[in-house]
Order: sequence, then structure tokens, then C-alpha cells
Amino acid sequence: MSSVRIYRDLHSGKFVYELYERDGKLTDAGGTNLFLATDASLPDATFDHPLLYRVKAKISSTAISTSNPEAARTGSVGAQVFSGFILDFRDGAHHGTLFLQIEMAQSYGRPDTYRQCKADSDGFVLTADVLLKPNAVLPFQTDPGPLRNLSYLLNEYLCKVLSEHLLCRSSTDTSELIALGNVQALSNWRMKSVYVGLELQSRDERPHSKTTANQGTVEAALQLEGLTVQTNPRSFYSCLRR
Repeated sequence: MSSVRIYRDLHSGKFVYELYERDGKLTDAGGTNLFLATDASLPDATFDHPLLYRVKAKISSTAISTSNPEAARTGSVGAQVFSGFILDFRDGAHHGTLFLQIEMAQSYGRPDTYRQCKADSDGFVLTADVLLKPNAVLPFQTDPGPLRNLSYLLNEYLCKVLSEHLLCRSSTDTSELIALGNVQALSNWRMKSVYVGLELQSRDERPHSKTTANQGTVEAALQLEGLTVQTNPRSFYSCLRR
């Protein structure tokens, strides 16, 4: 079950979006998602200039119960909130796509990271959940207070991904990411779109799961306002100067 509610804040005059989701299934691709998404309005902005993501957010309601302790340990029942960014890579001869995801809140009580890279004749597709310290996060609990201001310098998260020894698998072989183009040049990376929302699961449908029945219930509501991504074309950013 999921819903989206939109209303105007009486104090700021801005629209607030509330995403609500209940239960879901966990597969190898992750849980059940509910997102708001939009194309980036910065078609010429590249990551050699600072790109700052800001949003006001809070978890307006949440409830979790499990039928057995194992469900919480394995993540069969749980929820997370994250922002995602689709980045386009081009260096003239090569092309790639990065799904960059930043965790904003989660119920598991432990940080989680994920990496997957696939390559074919059309280029590479890389998915990366990135955690940095300090990472702006929301407490995973019902928050009766005002929306919280969160901000993330996206260049730092891209640099973190590019600093790692990443392997991209194709149907015929495995290659290092750095062999698939001049990925270290931040001017070759552009923002395509932004998405933010919830991922929930209450049953585990992964191949190794002992049962696909519901192992509990989970629900959460996320409020969002004033999402922006801003750049400064007069300022330059380098991973070497972090």
C-alpha cells in the first residue's frame, strides 16, 4: 500500500510532499520503492564544479513489528530512506551511467553499502550506495517537529566511488572501472535526474530465503520540501583537494 499527499505549508508557502508506504517484498534488487523523481534542470553542470543538494525532510510516522528476531537480523523486515542521483558519463569514446544513492535514514541500526557494476558494448552501469562521515541522516522514528535541513556536496560522494577499486562484469570478462573510460575526470560526469523516497519490505523473496511469507509489518511516511541541486560555475572542484 502506498500514497502521496501534497499540501502547502502555511509558514513557508512551499509545497510539502508526504510519501507513505506500507509493507513490501525484498528481492535481489532491493525492497519495494516509492519515489519522487525529476529530471535535472542543470544540463550543462559537470562535477568539476561544486554540486550541492539540499532538502528539508522528516519521518512523519513509522511503525515496525516482526514475527521473529531473525527477520530484523536478515533485513527481511525493515525500511530505509535515501536520495538517488542518475549521473551520465561520457568522454568521447566511452559512455556510462552511475546510480548514486545516499542513505538518509534506516531502521536496521547499521550502515549498509552496495556496489554493482555491469558492462557491455553500450558502456557500463554502476550502482553505488555511499556513506560518508559525517553523513546527514534522519532519526528513524516519528518526528512531531519541523522539517530538518539536510545538505550533501555530491562531488564528495562521486569522488568516494571513484577512489575505490571497482570491477565491472560483462558476459565475457571482468574489467576495472578505470579501464572503461577517463572516469577520474569530473568534467566527464553530468547530472541527469534526481529521485528521493522510501524502500520497505516485510517479506523476503530472495532465492536463499527460508520463507516468502510475511515476517512482520512496516510502515513509514516521509515529508519533503524545497529539494534543490545548485552549482557554482565560477568555482572548481577536484577529488585531490577534498
